[in-house]
Amino acid sequence: MQPTRDPQSQRLLTAYVLLNGHKAFTMFDSGSNTDAVSPDFAHVAKLDVVALDDPVTLQLGCKGSRSRIQFGVNTTLCFGPISETAYLDVANIDRYDLILGTPFLTRHSIVLDFLRRAVVTRGVKVPCFSSDQDSSVLPPLPVVLRKSAKQPALPQLSAARVLPLPV
Repeated sequence: MQPTRDPQSQRLLTAYVLLNGHKAFTMFDSGSNTDAVSPDFAHVAKLDVVALDDPVTLQLGCKGSRSRIQFGVNTTLCFGPISETAYLDVANIDRYDLILGTPFLTRHSIVLDFLRRAVVTRGVKVPCFSSDQDSSVLPPLPVVLRKSAKQPALPQLSAARVLPLPV
């Protein structure tokens, strides 16, 4: 029988990261060997998506669970003291707009501090959402788009409520 796990011990580190000036709900994932943005967010944020000459396989943690990465973007990314042009794969990710994996984490010597709910980079502690805040973030982008199919999505996103982050 699987042991009961404390939900607090399973909390992910999430925060907003600016992509092309738009807030992307982001998960920091040290188990991912890629940095990826969702196709829906790429479309709404008007990222310049390009087809890859050589698509690559995205292998997930479960046997037989894989996808193909056929597109990528180069875009401005801002988070805490980091401001750069970053390459991101475009992949069908669930719940999040952006996943920052080991390429980004390694490039910036990032420390994921689960105890203090922060991402530390260049000596700067950038607060992440608490588990309560994380669960109250707006629904995934496709849901927002579906609800506003007759209206432009960008005003919907810019009107999204900003959640205060812990210090």
